[in-house]
Amino acid sequence: MKKSYDSKFKSRVALEAMRGELTIAEIASKYQIHPNQVQRWKQRLIEGASDIFASSSERKAERKKPYTEDDLMKKIGRLEVENDFLRSVSLALGLNIEKPDPSFKAVSIRRQLQLLQVPHSSHYYKPHTNPENLRRT
Repeated sequence: MKKSYDSKFKSRVALEAMRGELTIAEIASKYQIHPNQVQRWKQRLIEGASDIFASSSERKAERKKPYTEDDLMKKIGRLEVENDFLRSVSLALGLNIEKPDPSFKAVSIRRQLQLLQVPHSSHYYKPHTNPENLRRT
């Protein structure tokens, strides 16, 4: 059967390990627990020490994280699928938009070109209009 220890016992062992008066092995044999357990509790004490002194507003801000990484990845995937769908529908309707809109300041020209899947260099390419500049072969 797995042994469970209360938080007071864990903190006492971890603090003793932090003091450094005894080695981890000595502390483990003193309390009859595995040295890895002592090391883990010591590590948790070090990592959680800042939480002890955190203000209530800091704790609230930490708990109020609106999105997890998984939520954001799901949203990104959904938006990519929707983008692909809208791009295919616009092509099917003949709305082949190949030029970025410089008046739309919320999205940079570079990003608009990426979204339109237009090479960046083609936006700046200006064909020669003067026939004298063209070489004849």
